Amino acid sequence: RISRNGFTPRTVIDIGVGNGTQDLYSAFPDAYLYLIEPLIEFEPTIQSILSKREGGYVGYALRSPQP
Repeated sequence: RISRNGFTPRTVIDIGVGNGTQDLYSAFPDAYLYLIEPLIEFEPTIQSILSKREGGYVGYALRSPQP
């Protein structure tokens, strides 16, 4: 819906990538992908996504400080 209204972001941030968010990537095919996923199990999928698109990958997440 957003892309149909002419919105074309230069960067798309996908937090919790998992197996990817193909609808989001397809909606904005020219956007730089910034992918954040703390689980190492998804790294092969993320590398596959980034082999087809310009982007970066962060393999960790923030957590609450311990008291």
